[in-house]
Amino acid sequence: MPKDSTGKIIQAIQVKKKTIVLTFLGDETLTISPQIYTDHYFYVGKVIDPTLLEQLREAQALQPFKDYAFLLLSKGKYSEWQVREKLYRREAKKFQVEAVIQTLKDAHLLDDATLFHQWVSHYHQRGYGPRWIEQKMYEKGFSKVLVTALPTLIEDIPEVLKTIVAKLTKQYQHLSHREREEKIKLTLQRRGFSYATISTMVSTQPKAEPEEELNNLRRAFQQIYQRYQKRYEGRILLDKVINFLRLKGYTYGNIQRVIKESTHVN
Repeated sequence: MPKDSTGKIIQAIQVKKKTIVLTFLGDETLTISPQIYTDHYFYVGKVIDPTLLEQLREAQALQPFKDYAFLLLSKGKYSEWQVREKLYRREAKKFQVEAVIQTLKDAHLLDDATLFHQWVSHYHQRGYGPRWIEQKMYEKGFSKVLVTALPTLIEDIPEVLKTIVAKLTKQYQHLSHREREEKIKLTLQRRGFSYATISTMVSTQPKAEPEEELNNLRRAFQQIYQRYQKRYEGRILLDKVINFLRLKGYTYGNIQRVIKESTHVN
C-alpha cells in the first residue's frame, strides 16, 4: 500500500469569491484562503498527508489575523506592542500573535526603530516638547531603550519654541503682559517643555509696549465694569473692579489712570 494512502485525497477544488474549498473523498472539506492555495500545489487526486493537512488548518486559522494586521498597517502607523494588543483583543493565541508579528517583520512592515523616529519627528514639528513626546511614546508601547534616545533626537527646541511662542503671543495679545506670560508658560508646560527651557525662552521675549498694555487694560476695565455694575455699586463696585484687574496682571497705577479717564465711573 502506498505510504500516502493514509492521507486525504482531493476529490474536487471549488474556487469561490474569497476562498477555495477542497473536497476530499468521503465528502470532508477544507476551506482555505487564496494565499494558502497559491503557496501549495493542489490538484484533483492529490493526496494530502496528515502533517500537511494539520499545517493547512493552522495556516487557515491564522489567516484572518494576518489579514487584519495587514489591513491595520495599511491604514495607520502602529508599534509592535500596539499590533500585539489588537491581535490579542481579537482572541488570537500567543503562538498566532508571534507568527503574525514575524510575518510583518519579514515583510518590512513592522519596524519599531524607524516608526519611533517618525513619530518623534511628527510630534516635534507640531510643537511638543520632550516630556510630552516621551509620555506619548511609552503610551504607544515603544521600548525604554528607544525612548531614552529622545534627547539626541530633539536638538532644535529653541527654534520650535520660538514659533510656538510667537503664535501664543499673538493669540493672547489682548491680555496684560503678566497674564500673557503665565498663559504661555502654562501652555508650554502642558506641551512637555521643561521649566528651565520655558523660563529662558519667555524671559527673552520683548515686553508689551506701554500703550498696548493701557489699551488692553481699557478694554478689560470696560467689560468688567459693565458686568459688575449689574450686581454692585459705589465703592464696592470700584473695589471689585480694581481687584479683578490686579489679578489679571495690571498694575495699580495703570488701573487708577484708566479709572480717572473713564466716563463710566461717577
